Amino acid sequence: MAIGKIRFGRFVLGFIDAKRFAFFEYTGYYAPNFFLSGELLAWLLFTWLAPVRRTTVKQLANQYLPSFDRWARIFIATTFIPGFGSFLHIKAAAAVFVMLGYNEAFMIFIKLLEGIGGIGVLFRQTTFFAALLLSVDMAGATYTHYHNYFARNMPDPFSNSTPSLVLQVFLVVLLFLHFRGMKVFVSRGTNPKMK
Repeated sequence: MAIGKIRFGRFVLGFIDAKRFAFFEYTGYYAPNFFLSGELLAWLLFTWLAPVRRTTVKQLANQYLPSFDRWARIFIATTFIPGFGSFLHIKAAAAVFVMLGYNEAFMIFIKLLEGIGGIGVLFRQTTFFAALLLSVDMAGATYTHYHNYFARNMPDPFSNSTPSLVLQVFLVVLLFLHFRGMKVFVSRGTNPKMK
């Protein structure tokens, strides 16, 4: 009887913890980042579709760009660097990739790419290349979920792709911000710097 109560207690605590985690995940992570992603996407589209207003938009945005660049790179880094933790339990992490149609070797490659990319975005000299690699990685993640939806009848590709879609917007903005620096780097052989 006592053992049954202990097991029931653990079950209830686990359920509460899961509910709290889900609440945090959707209110503390997805909701604000969905909003910010939408704002960033609107900014990119506006500057592209309304060239006449680019000067005005640039004047308004310039004062915030250095701060945004710094915090966006920290956000991306803290999202991907923990991927190295998968190497502490490779079999469990690989099981998810196997379910998605990949193997353990591919999981190791992806986690290395994401971890190194997360470190790379912390340094302005490597932000462009790191963001480019991570952007391709996120595009591949989104493709995987939709491919499995149509080819293997796996459920809910949009919800499964939510993290990659949210992160993709931040990565594209980082690419946009650091593209000018990369042009200077390529043409002059100097380190790219945010201005």
